[in-house]
Amino acid sequence: MTQNQLKNGKLFSLLYRSFDTPLSPSDQKRLELGLIESEQLREEKQQIETQREMISRCAGEMKYHPFFAGKVMERIRSISRQETGQEIFFNSLFVFFKRVAIAGVLLCMIFLAYALLTDDSNNAINELSMSPESYEAMLQIP
Repeated sequence: MTQNQLKNGKLFSLLYRSFDTPLSPSDQKRLELGLIESEQLREEKQQIETQREMISRCAGEMKYHPFFAGKVMERIRSISRQETGQEIFFNSLFVFFKRVAIAGVLLCMIFLAYALLTDDSNNAINELSMSPESYEAMLQIP
């Protein structure tokens, strides 16, 4: 690198720093001299000022809806806890089993209530249970 390129690199660094923090008087003087001498440095300064002005204008126009940050954070959480295909399958299987089990228990209770409330001797409870003869035979096992 030539001495001029090193000097320009330091001047560009001073230029960028001047937008964020105040410069010391000696650095400010070096930057002003560099701006007078270098067309490229003046163009860069003009470009940075234009960009900063556009950003500040856009930032002033942007207004977020209420609870925007909360919605964004909830979206991030939902993305981070996305389930795999296998987890989705087993979760849906579990939900399906619960529904079928509840329906089955309800049907059994209705069937039992019907059988107990009817006086029919040929009802399903009697058909499914042991006959009195087999019960007596079981009690008389030697």
